[in-house]
Amino acid sequence: MDVKLCPQCGAEYFAHITECAECKVPLQRPEELERARAEFVSEVGEDAAPLMEGKMAELKELRRLLEKEGIKTYINHASGCKPGGCNSTSLLFVAKSNAEAAVSFLQKHFAHNNPEPSGHEEDISEDQCPACGFHAGVDAMECPDCGLVLAFNEG
Repeated sequence: MDVKLCPQCGAEYFAHITECAECKVPLQRPEELERARAEFVSEVGEDAAPLMEGKMAELKELRRLLEKEGIKTYINHASGCKPGGCNSTSLLFVAKSNAEAAVSFLQKHFAHNNPEPSGHEEDISEDQCPACGFHAGVDAMECPDCGLVLAFNEG
């Protein structure tokens, strides 16, 4: 049977369909997808190593950041996963020789964007919501401003 695949989520379609219903991208024949992988391997001159598994949108952003650093990447749908089966995961690949540099860059990127608390944050008073800062009162079960549960009724 002649089929086309979504290059992002891996969904399989009849050959006459041209666009993925979920991702809204043009579909490709399996041999076209394999050719793209082979072109990547040819371009970097070595085999690719999987770097990270995740959702396509997240991986595309990481791909953009890595390529901005001069690290070539390739994204492929994780084998065995289909939409609805494993949340349509994909894999981000880099050349094996760039794997260490890619991991180091991503670690620095995540540390910069998700800093650890320094311990110098202002103290939150006992009646203050830790999420939004609203003074809810010491007996409040829920923040009246943002709805965060502040205490549980042990009844």
